[in-house]
Amino acid sequence: MIGQKIKSTGRQEGYGAHVDNAGNIYVKGALTEQGAVTDVDPGPGVVNITGRFYYIVKLDASGAFKWVRRMPLPNCPTVLGSDNSLYYILRDGNYTLQITKVNLSNGADSWTKSLNIPTGLNEPLLATDGNNNVYVSGQFSAPGADLDPGPGVFNMTTTFKNRFIVKLSTDGNFRGAVASPVIYRAYQLLVDKAGNFIVPYTKTGASSVGYVAKYTSTASPVYNVAQGGAPGTLYVDGSSNVYRHYKKELSKFAANGSLVWKRDILYSKFSAVTVDDAGNTYLSNREDYDLGNSTRLVKVTPGGTLGFNKPLFDYTTYATKFVIQYVIPMSLHVTSNGKLYASGVFNGTINFDPTGTNGIVNGPQSSKPLGSVFSVKLNLCN
Repeated sequence: MIGQKIKSTGRQEGYGAHVDNAGNIYVKGALTEQGAVTDVDPGPGVVNITGRFYYIVKLDASGAFKWVRRMPLPNCPTVLGSDNSLYYILRDGNYTLQITKVNLSNGADSWTKSLNIPTGLNEPLLATDGNNNVYVSGQFSAPGADLDPGPGVFNMTTTFKNRFIVKLSTDGNFRGAVASPVIYRAYQLLVDKAGNFIVPYTKTGASSVGYVAKYTSTASPVYNVAQGGAPGTLYVDGSSNVYRHYKKELSKFAANGSLVWKRDILYSKFSAVTVDDAGNTYLSNREDYDLGNSTRLVKVTPGGTLGFNKPLFDYTTYATKFVIQYVIPMSLHVTSNGKLYASGVFNGTINFDPTGTNGIVNGPQSSKPLGSVFSVKLNLCN
């Protein structure tokens, strides 16, 4: 087990992490108290930052600190490309979109592209494919605009509040754009290995009925399936099967949109879910005393059967009076060689070792939820 925490005299928020092909970890978090001092190097070194700060910290495969960079907003949408490129997106005061590529060797910006499109209030979305392209999605707040962020012009005229998707190469060059006449509010943007778009959405802002739509790269519809309740959270595997997580329900849809199976996954308080390329789904819940003294790690096989349900992080054995104890995994990542990466936030004393006592870590010993950001690497076979 390898585990690290970020230490602070003030409150922290954790937003999960990305893991690249070499096992480097990119931890997202926020320091929310003015005047607090935070050491963002979880190892023996000291890299202090004072005050409010939104950040990404890079740790290598052994958990050693490499660099930290400031982010313009808390929890900016970020994606990790197949070429180990990191992208993030933000909307400025004029509601135009800026897409930035980060150099992962030093954390500096490689390039920034602006889409000068007045966009709606819905949050912008970001995705990458297996060919090192990056996709940006937003909502028109005007009848049309130029969707090429470079010197070229790609005018698109569309209905007010339609959703657009712009494709850029890894160097930020324009590769094309499409728009949907159906989607009003999109909650995610996924791109499978064939370049198809998969979007969970609602048709109106107040609608409680969710849909999942799939389009080809040229915006030809493949399927549009209504869901019970809200759209939920989607994941796609290496064969373009889609997995939907909503409350206690986990569903699998084939590449053509047909339902393969639907399962009750026991608990409703899952805070992190991931699907590996083989179609195995892994879920971890946040703290819940009804489940005993630990968070749980649940595996559901591609066929929808339970692979395992076992303890993950122990947050009650080492509890002390007047200290709030919690651990909230915000992201999971599973590698092809059987490593599980989890990142999130915790308070109190937590044992991050699911098979022994080598992972006991002291976070803030406070009756207030100050929180420390953590990142852990485990062997799934354990």
